[in-house]
Amino acid sequence: MDDAEPTFLNTRRMGEDPELYVPGRGSFYPVHLGDILNGRYSVFRKLGAGAQSTVWLARDTKNPESRSYVAVKVFSADSSESEMRLADLLKRTDHPGRRHVELALDSFVVYGSNGRHFCKVLEPLGCSLAAVLEAAFEKRAKLNDPEDWRGVAVEGDTWSAEAAKHACYQLLQGLDYLHSQQIAHCDIQPGNVCLALDYDLAAMSENEIQQAPWVEEEEEESPPSPPPQPDDNDVGVSDTSSSSSSSSSQSESEWEKELKHQQALSEQQWAALPPGDPSAPPHSPLWNAANLINSRFTIELLQRRDGRPPAKDEIQYTVLPTPLPCKPTLLTSPSSQSHTTPPLRRLVLIDLGFSTPFPLCPTTPLRNLSDFRPPEALLENLPPSPSGKSDVFSLGLLFWEIVMLRRLVETRYYSREEDPDRAVQRGRQLRDLAQRIGPVPGVVREKWKGWEEWLDEGGKALGVEERDETVYEEGEFEWGDVWDQARQRRPRGMCDEEMREFVEMVLGMLAWVAEERPTTGELLESTWFASCREGGEASV
Repeated sequence: MDDAEPTFLNTRRMGEDPELYVPGRGSFYPVHLGDILNGRYSVFRKLGAGAQSTVWLARDTKNPESRSYVAVKVFSADSSESEMRLADLLKRTDHPGRRHVELALDSFVVYGSNGRHFCKVLEPLGCSLAAVLEAAFEKRAKLNDPEDWRGVAVEGDTWSAEAAKHACYQLLQGLDYLHSQQIAHCDIQPGNVCLALDYDLAAMSENEIQQAPWVEEEEEESPPSPPPQPDDNDVGVSDTSSSSSSSSSQSESEWEKELKHQQALSEQQWAALPPGDPSAPPHSPLWNAANLINSRFTIELLQRRDGRPPAKDEIQYTVLPTPLPCKPTLLTSPSSQSHTTPPLRRLVLIDLGFSTPFPLCPTTPLRNLSDFRPPEALLENLPPSPSGKSDVFSLGLLFWEIVMLRRLVETRYYSREEDPDRAVQRGRQLRDLAQRIGPVPGVVREKWKGWEEWLDEGGKALGVEERDETVYEEGEFEWGDVWDQARQRRPRGMCDEEMREFVEMVLGMLAWVAEERPTTGELLESTWFASCREGGEASV
């Protein structure tokens, strides 16, 4: 996106940046509530948005006699070609992992001012695994002593070791399906896993589904906040403070003036819209009008800076995503502590936007969230594995968080002045990994410029207490190796033998050299997963 003056006056952000829809600046396709895509999918709610796509809830009108809802993911023109190629590579098989991967029920192409856009029709899903882990983490935190919190699973902690194991097994099955098709996911992280809904969406009417985004008339809209000011860590921002308070006040006054003008235009736009009728048949013009009005506090009507009204094929408003309701728990019965197969929610690997065919992996950068990056994503001279083994490392780190409710390592961030090229950040992360999983072998160290700052001659992690200006004690997150962390954080119900099986499996997944890591097929036969293989899957 260029640095020219923005196309729109709007300062309040509802959803993605509207500039993404402007030809020459972005490559998104404008979707509006009430649109009918591919002649059959009637859009009535926004579920999500990402760097490459927007996701919409729609009713499939192909069979008017039955009620069927789908999620439609509309890709940017820039990412559509790769998505279409990926869809062609994912063959329909009877692999059990298919139900744990986001796969298209249908697909089609739409055309707009930014070009051709690939669209995937998907199963509507619930909350992310990240939300589940956060809720469980917060519950555990409340049970611990706030003066000396160590993340221990104390009495009253309901995080089930067996449920966590079955969740890991589902994700492994999903990744094994992708790898069986010679596809690497390349972005394994908690935010890229969703839970299947544990209720029948088709049993609900559109009005029932829309209770969350629709607002009551007496609710008042909260005023928008001023646009965020860049801090010293932002690219291109100086750490000097030469601006006077008067110039700051003047800038704020100008912003407030522009905001009032934009709000007045917005009110005029809303006043000109028909109220519609929510009791009308769903997806009729009257119902669509009511859906738009009733969703107004999730919508930002756009005003162009040049005063021209938007053309028919241009973006008219942006929408704040409203995910479908979902309880953030793995179990359909959260209190279950049974050691038999638990009533587990089905987990689904999503967001295949960075997925890559195996032959292209060595030349394709990995996109993982920082805490889940393998060594080959942290060292420029260490290429990703050509057989999906980089996924295995990231999955091992995800397994650890699912079971222990804390990441094995956590990225430390430094200011741009202290770490302009992120070398310190990457070095610290590799050093912390070495503390947990063991010495960095020479074949990896030779690809790491400056390893001597973080490791001894044998590849073992050096102490960082002097650097951090603190002393770490037993039980603290920064203390100990993977075995110490496991003893500290294992869930109630995980015996010593099961902990040993789990840690040994994860250590294999976290091998420093990619090709020394096990395949997904080998991991499915791990001793730790014996109860999953014997009991079968019991997910909904």
